Amino acid sequence: MKYRNLFPAITLFLLFSLGEKSFGQYNSQGDAAAILERFSQKALSEEGFSVIFDFSSEEPMLNKSDSWQGSLWLKKDKYKVITSSLILFSDGIKRWQYLPEVNEVNVQLCSQIAPEEDDFMISNPIIFFSLYEKQFIASKLGQTTLRQRKVEEIDLIPRSHKGEISRVKLWIDSVTFELVSAKVIQKSGIQYVLVFRNYRWGDALPEKEYQFDPSLYPGVEIIEMDL
Repeated sequence: MKYRNLFPAITLFLLFSLGEKSFGQYNSQGDAAAILERFSQKALSEEGFSVIFDFSSEEPMLNKSDSWQGSLWLKKDKYKVITSSLILFSDGIKRWQYLPEVNEVNVQLCSQIAPEEDDFMISNPIIFFSLYEKQFIASKLGQTTLRQRKVEEIDLIPRSHKGEISRVKLWIDSVTFELVSAKVIQKSGIQYVLVFRNYRWGDALPEKEYQFDPSLYPGVEIIEMDL
């Protein structure tokens, strides 16, 4: 289903933005560890922020491609993501996945959302972070210029050969430590590319915005999956 393509976007961004421990301190080498540490601290030190992201995917074997845009609001373990085909709400306890096309919302406890085996499209970024924090080796490839910004290029290689991911590449702003772009390469040749722009630090939503309010969606079908 088309909405599943949302998951690489939010999980990749939140991979380093959430949790009390930095990805880099476990398994990165040299300057890569310091860069990832600063990236994590940048996100965690603010009382919420928002960002717009562009997502694109390519499947060479099937000659298929897709692209769309989304908006993300993050406040510690709370987040809201809006795209044309899906809205995600999470207050850190529950996760609501609303599908406008069918006026349906799936409700789950965050603690009960398990990652799919060998699938990068994880629907819970918190679980993704805790699952993968020790499974990559990171190295710094150098500095370059991307989207008119000086960035640090970080290469992430999975420790295990069992999963679907072949490599993840991150481009992090050298001054602000904002994630500018990311690429996920799967063994099958499928590639996901993300571009993040228009960061607004301190742009936290009211607490109620991280929860689904059925009164705003007349006739919505509510499916409680684990409650």
